[in-house]
Amino acid sequence: LKPEAVRSLADSIKEIGLINPITLKPDGTINTGRHRLEACKLLGWDEIPFRYADTNDGRLLELAEIDENLIRNELAVLERADHLARRKEIYEELHPETRHGYGPGRGHIEKSGNDFRSFSDDTASKTGVTPRTIRQEVQISKKIDPEVKEAIRDTPLANSKTDLLEIARSPVEKQKSFVREVVARGETDIL
Repeated sequence: LKPEAVRSLADSIKEIGLINPITLKPDGTINTGRHRLEACKLLGWDEIPFRYADTNDGRLLELAEIDENLIRNELAVLERADHLARRKEIYEELHPETRHGYGPGRGHIEKSGNDFRSFSDDTASKTGVTPRTIRQEVQISKKIDPEVKEAIRDTPLANSKTDLLEIARSPVEKQKSFVREVVARGETDIL
């Protein structure tokens, strides 16, 4: 939850109203719209429009939450990369036929009359970026050591795709060595 985003959203809701209701899981807990809920609380609302999700499948609920974050929020590259990597895990679990390459149509897999898009193509169409961008950002999430990610998460490096790709393409020991040097010097925006 980002307080500055809540305040900004509250200003927008005050001016034009709430356009999209929040979504609740079947058990009544919030699935999507936490910032909207907090913004409405900030405005003093006692009630907020909501709808229930159409599924109990935890994977689909998480996918909806990830997609909303990818589409509606201003995320740093590293944060977006982590969301995309998790989205890929869920997508390929739901559509195992899309793993490891593509069918004859390159990018689409046909099975029993169903047409499944590759993870990169599906996600690109939903987020408005290229499949190549999706693949690069998943690479950032998967290839950067978790310890290194944590060390750079709140630094300017976390929003520098070029630098993150360079780190991701380096061996883990080199990643850790680089971060130790940068942190020791107090620098966070160079490579």
